[in-house]
Amino acid sequence: MVSAVAVLVALALGTKVGHGLLTSGIEALGLQKPDSNLALHRPIFAPEENVKNVAGTMFVEYLWAFELISFLIMAAVIGAVVIAKKRGAEHANAA
Repeated sequence: MVSAVAVLVALALGTKVGHGLLTSGIEALGLQKPDSNLALHRPIFAPEENVKNVAGTMFVEYLWAFELISFLIMAAVIGAVVIAKKRGAEHANAA
Protein backbone atom coordinates (compact mmCIF):
# COMPACT_ATOMS: atom_id res chain seq x y z
CA MET A 1 0.00 0.00 0.00
CA VAL A 2 2.74 2.43 0.99
CA SER A 3 4.84 1.60 -2.06
CA ALA A 4 1.86 2.21 -4.35
CA VAL A 5 1.35 5.66 -2.83
CA ALA A 6 5.08 6.37 -3.12
CA VAL A 7 5.04 5.38 -6.79
CA LEU A 8 2.06 7.66 -7.48
CA VAL A 9 3.70 10.59 -5.70
CA ALA A 10 6.99 10.03 -7.55
CA LEU A 11 5.13 9.79 -10.84
CA ALA A 12 3.25 13.03 -10.17
CA LEU A 13 6.42 14.87 -9.18
CA GLY A 14 8.36 13.44 -12.09
CA THR A 15 5.68 14.53 -14.51
CA LYS A 16 5.77 18.10 -13.19
CA VAL A 17 9.57 18.23 -13.35
CA GLY A 18 9.62 16.64 -16.80
CA HIS A 19 7.05 19.12 -18.08
CA GLY A 20 9.15 22.00 -16.78
CA LEU A 21 12.28 20.67 -18.45
CA LEU A 22 10.41 20.08 -21.69
CA THR A 23 8.94 23.58 -21.88
CA SER A 24 12.20 25.27 -20.89
CA GLY A 25 14.02 23.20 -23.52
CA ILE A 26 11.55 24.26 -26.19
CA GLU A 27 12.06 27.91 -25.27
CA ALA A 28 15.85 27.46 -25.21
CA LEU A 29 15.83 26.01 -28.72
CA GLY A 30 13.81 28.95 -29.94
CA LEU A 31 10.87 26.84 -31.04
CA GLN A 32 8.53 28.91 -28.92
CA LYS A 33 8.87 32.65 -28.54
CA PRO A 34 9.11 33.64 -24.86
CA ASP A 35 6.89 36.39 -23.54
CA SER A 36 8.96 39.54 -24.03
CA ASN A 37 6.73 41.61 -21.74
CA LEU A 38 7.91 39.73 -18.64
CA ALA A 39 11.21 41.61 -18.58
CA LEU A 40 9.42 44.96 -18.44
CA HIS A 41 7.60 44.21 -15.19
CA ARG A 42 9.33 44.97 -11.93
CA PRO A 43 8.51 43.27 -8.65
CA ILE A 44 6.07 45.14 -6.44
CA PHE A 45 8.52 45.15 -3.52
CA ALA A 46 12.27 44.90 -3.54
CA PRO A 47 13.48 41.51 -2.22
CA GLU A 48 15.40 43.23 0.58
CA GLU A 49 12.21 44.90 1.76
CA ASN A 50 10.37 41.57 1.84
CA VAL A 51 13.01 40.00 4.07
CA LYS A 52 13.06 43.08 6.28
CA ASN A 53 9.27 43.06 6.64
CA VAL A 54 9.07 39.34 7.44
CA ALA A 55 11.93 39.55 9.95
CA GLY A 56 10.42 42.59 11.61
CA THR A 57 7.04 40.93 11.92
CA MET A 58 8.45 37.65 13.20
CA PHE A 59 10.97 39.00 15.69
CA VAL A 60 9.14 42.11 16.91
CA GLU A 61 5.39 41.63 16.71
CA TYR A 62 5.31 37.85 17.22
CA LEU A 63 8.43 37.43 19.37
CA TRP A 64 6.73 35.54 22.22
CA ALA A 65 4.91 33.18 19.88
CA PHE A 66 8.18 32.54 18.02
CA GLU A 67 10.02 31.81 21.28
CA LEU A 68 7.22 29.55 22.54
CA ILE A 69 7.21 27.51 19.35
CA SER A 70 11.00 27.21 19.40
CA PHE A 71 10.88 25.86 22.98
CA LEU A 72 8.13 23.41 22.05
CA ILE A 73 10.14 22.14 19.09
CA MET A 74 13.23 21.79 21.26
CA ALA A 75 11.23 19.85 23.88
CA ALA A 76 9.87 17.57 21.16
CA VAL A 77 13.37 16.85 19.85
CA ILE A 78 14.70 16.12 23.34
CA GLY A 79 11.71 13.87 24.03
CA ALA A 80 12.24 11.99 20.79
CA VAL A 81 15.91 11.41 21.66
CA VAL A 82 15.03 10.16 25.15
CA ILE A 83 12.38 7.78 23.79
CA ALA A 84 14.77 6.51 21.11
CA LYS A 85 17.50 5.88 23.69
CA LYS A 86 15.08 3.96 25.93
CA ARG A 87 13.91 1.81 23.03
CA GLY A 88 17.50 1.24 21.93
CA ALA A 89 18.46 0.11 25.43
CA GLU A 90 15.45 -2.24 25.58
CA HIS A 91 16.40 -3.83 22.24
CA ALA A 92 20.04 -4.18 23.33
CA ASN A 93 18.98 -5.94 26.56
CA ALA A 94 16.60 -8.25 24.69
CA ALA A 95 19.30 -9.41 22.28
